[in-house]
Formats: sequence, structure tokens, C-alpha cells
Amino acid sequence: MEATDSERGLCGAAILWPERMADIRAVAQPEDFAGTVTRAVFTVLCEEDAARRTWDAATLIGILAERDPPGDGRTWGQEVEDLGFVACNPALVMHHARLVRSRGTLARTRHLLASLSAEVQDVRVDPEEIADFLADATGRLAKLSGDGQGAKDDVDAVEAMRRVVVQHRAGQTVHGLATGIGDLDDILLGLRAGELLLLGARPGAGKTAMALQVAINIAEAGAPGLFLSLEMPTDSLGQRLVSNLASIDSSAMRRGNTGAEHWRLMDEAVADMAKRQSVRLISDAGTPLSKLRGFLRKRRQEGLLGFAVIDYLQLMRHPGAKDKLAEVGEISRGLKEMSIEFAIPILALSQLNRAADGVEPTMANLRESGSLEQDADVVILLNQGKDGECLSGQVVKNRHGRTGKFELAFLRHYFRVTLLARSTSSEIYK
Repeated sequence: MEATDSERGLCGAAILWPERMADIRAVAQPEDFAGTVTRAVFTVLCEEDAARRTWDAATLIGILAERDPPGDGRTWGQEVEDLGFVACNPALVMHHARLVRSRGTLARTRHLLASLSAEVQDVRVDPEEIADFLADATGRLAKLSGDGQGAKDDVDAVEAMRRVVVQHRAGQTVHGLATGIGDLDDILLGLRAGELLLLGARPGAGKTAMALQVAINIAEAGAPGLFLSLEMPTDSLGQRLVSNLASIDSSAMRRGNTGAEHWRLMDEAVADMAKRQSVRLISDAGTPLSKLRGFLRKRRQEGLLGFAVIDYLQLMRHPGAKDKLAEVGEISRGLKEMSIEFAIPILALSQLNRAADGVEPTMANLRESGSLEQDADVVILLNQGKDGECLSGQVVKNRHGRTGKFELAFLRHYFRVTLLARSTSSEIYK
């Protein structure tokens, strides 16, 4: 395709005024350029700017000369000279950058819609298959609408270091969201934005109760979030919350053995939760990554996304994966990418295999292990005591700090997890 006047004018301006390149790159990217020559020139300009090298027409021609010629019997010298002649007014650089960006986005949108139009022909008249296609299409369109707008957190290394120094001088510690479980917070220093945390345990060992407890505690500390369950309806989660906050035996609630005093405690529990930040409960079996991204995007638009809990990872789906191992790998990578994209910690629960029964679990016990421990920033493993009311926890991986053990009390009747005693067995690994 031929380059537009905006593309040529923008390239010419970037050649003549290298100091404007950082601003231009924050808006336009090489893939936005339709013209072969302008895309090649802009790619080199981006590479030089990223390497913090300056340029003039002569140095740029020298760099381009090492690449394939532009075609039509022309030289890179002629192309660069022509672009310099049509450079846009420096005051209009950002206007032209936005035009180039908009045209590039429109071209990619047309291409994506054409692809979706072809793909929809193969979708069978099946509710699940249709839902998967729509979720995937929505995710791809949403990603397209947001790409190239500049990274969410893009800063010079010196500036990043300066921020840390300023925080420490102001007496501010660099912690994440507190889980409310003392020894665990001492080890992790909270859950940090951009982190993927795995919580692994055998079925029935209390991982859902612990994850729900963490969500309650974080909400009380002031951060809203989302709790996605792939195996439990929201009514069951609601019952667990009432039992936890009202200190009412869950089995008595299920049997309907409640009276006026219980109802009062239930009302107080609802009022207590209402005082905390919002936690959105979603029950959706077999959720694919694209659909989860939609849930998170909606919460962010509402200003109610500080963290997310996924219960549990192996129940998510990734259409097209060749086997379960590959599927779990794609899901773990996708969750890690979303933790960065949405700047939140994501706590994903994971099943442990049968080999973990009766022994202290290790990362090798994660079901469909492989990429899980690689993608996760933090891996926490739980082991249930023989009495069923004690949980031994261990942080076996912590990309940003130390590992160690902690002990928890599991009040199963209330679905409540609390610190059992101050752990003295934590070990620091360098």
C-alpha cells in the first residue's frame, strides 16, 4: 500500500527533529504505517531512539543502506531526502501521529473483522461453541482497541529508582495488599500489582476457604476485587461469607437450624460486608481467558478492580490447546499477562496431584506442572493436618523475596482461616 501524507510528513519530522521521537513513539508504532518505505524508516527511527542514539539524515541513510533497497530503482538516500522535504510542521507532529495511529487501528480492525467473518462460518449451532467464539472475538477486539497506546507503566530506570528513594525518605514501605494473615504477609510483604500467585492444595484441604478469607481481608483493608469460581455457585460463596462473618455453623445454616439470634448475626454480617470494599462474585464454569479478560475490564471501567482470585486454574479452558498440559500452560501465561495488563495481583488456586497426600507438598505436585511454577511469581502450598483444623502453609517460591513456612487454623464450620501461631520456622533462601 502507498504511504499517506501523514505518514510521510511524520517520518520527515522525526528525521529532522529527533527530540520529538519519544512523544511520537508514545502514540504511533511501525505497524501503524501502511507504506513499505515509511514503515521501514520509522522502524529504524524507533530502534535508534530506544537505544538512546541521535541521528541526522546522513547517519540514517547509512543505517538503512545495510538493509534491502526500497525498490523501484530508488536508493535510501533519495527516500530520506524526499521525506525531509515533506516533513510536517513541528507543532502538528502529534496531530499527524494520531492520524497515523487511527488509520493503522482501522486497517487492523477491518482485517480482524474479515477474519472473524470467515471463522464464524465454521462455528456450529451449539451454545458453548457460540459463547466461546463470542468471548474470543470480544477479547480480540478489545485488545485491538487498546494496543499501541503506550505501556501502562513506562518510565526511565533512573526515575523508577528515584521514586523508590522518595518513598523511603517519606517513611513509606513498598508493600502490596495485605492478606490479613500475619506470617504470610511478613514473608510476601503483601500481594503486589503485576504478580501471579498460585495457591496449591489437595481437594478439601481449605484452599477455597483461604482464598475467600484473603479476599475478605483485602476488601476490609480498602481494595475492591473479583472472585471467580469455576466450581461453586455464588449462593454457596454467599453462604460461606455469612458463616465466616457471622460465626454461624455452616452445617446449621444448610439444615435451616437457625433462629432469631442467628438472623440478627446474619444481618450484622451483611452490614459488615457492606462496609468493606466491593468483592464481585462470579460463578462461570469453564471460563476461557478471553472471557476473564472481559470480566476484569468491566470491573476496571467501574473503578472496582484491585485484585482477582481464580478458583481454580485447572478448570479454566483455552480453546484450541492440543492437550491439558498445553492448555494449563497457555492459561498460566495468560493470567500472568493479565496481572501486568490490569496492574493487579491475581491469586490463582491450583490442585495438587495425589502424590502430595500425606507428605509435605512441593512444586512438582502441582497438577499439569511445568509452566505453572515458571509463570508464577509466588507459589504457596497448603497441607492439611490430621485433625483437619490445622493448615501448614509454605511459600516455596517468591520471585521478589524470601520463602518460608506459616501455620494456620482452619475453622471449617465457619469457613474461616486465621493465623494459628507466630511461625518460628521460616527460612530465608538467597
